[in-house]
Amino acid sequence: MVSFQSVITAICSLSSCFPQLDLNLYLQDEYLLTANLSLASNQSLTVAIDFTSNAFWVFAAQQENKNETKVLPSGVFTIRNDNQVIFDKNSTSKLLKYAKPLYENDFNVTIKYARTVINLNNDLVGIPQIGVDLSNVSSELSNIIGGSGLFGITPDSYANSISMSTTQGNLLLLYTPTYGKTGGRLATGTRATDVRCDLNFLKYSLVETEAMYKGSGGDYFAFNSSLTQSTMILSTMTSFVYVPDDLFKKIEIATRAVWDTRRFKDGEHKPKFKQHMLVSCNMIKKAPNIRFGSSSAPLLLRGKDYIKQTASGYCILKLRKMPEHKGFWILGYPFLQKYCVKIDFHGKTVSFAKSKT
Repeated sequence: MVSFQSVITAICSLSSCFPQLDLNLYLQDEYLLTANLSLASNQSLTVAIDFTSNAFWVFAAQQENKNETKVLPSGVFTIRNDNQVIFDKNSTSKLLKYAKPLYENDFNVTIKYARTVINLNNDLVGIPQIGVDLSNVSSELSNIIGGSGLFGITPDSYANSISMSTTQGNLLLLYTPTYGKTGGRLATGTRATDVRCDLNFLKYSLVETEAMYKGSGGDYFAFNSSLTQSTMILSTMTSFVYVPDDLFKKIEIATRAVWDTRRFKDGEHKPKFKQHMLVSCNMIKKAPNIRFGSSSAPLLLRGKDYIKQTASGYCILKLRKMPEHKGFWILGYPFLQKYCVKIDFHGKTVSFAKSKT
């Protein structure tokens, strides 16, 4: 089996350091799967690389995989400033391996930095966030895996998908401040908070959805919007918000959006689909508001949320039209940048609070 070796280098985070730990990562069905370490508390660490955000995530998770292979890791992972989060050779005795590798060559992924978890629960493992240097990863690998990041409740974790057990207290908070990247802090536990998020959360029940993308292998985080009579699906796979045709046409007319007329070429010099709709930047303050959710917990996207100015100075419309007869919206980065997302796995709810940045 071909492995993708990633090495966590000893880097200090706050008052503690992360000793070296070697983990094997594997590709399956065009997704980078994860190494899972079982803990004495009958939970495990799910390790995943998200090539869309240059981030390396560690999640608390419950694993029940009949095809697991036991391997002793070559190092010890310890957070010294919190005795609830200690990993030794007794607790890191199991490492899951996955089949169907896509490549014959190994890739070395270097860890650049580490940030410690902010809140813990007696029943949960903390979550460090570790940055990845992708300069030595082939462009072929990046192109195939790039964009595969999804929020989802899945048996395994694909890219930056999330897999957690449903024991009481399992609550996750994600903060996504950076345009085009997740790049924020992640916390678990009943007291999961982030000072960059408003304290007032709007709560919705989670609803089940079928997988939409090849290889996703699980459900997505979704909720129902009574104001739009549709299901709203959260996704880090796209930098757009996908809306119904009638709403898209309304905003297209109101903002006078036009397709970019430049002819982009692919690697074989064939014409590609035009990537963006251009909008006059003075439309940011004039564009219609998009309201959804419920009357008691309304959610809102303004023009400044879905019209983005590029480094070149022109503005693009970060909306896309959903295919016909689809009863859902897809809420990508324009939404995830505005709202912090809190998932309560035990209560089966998803809540949103405004980001303060």
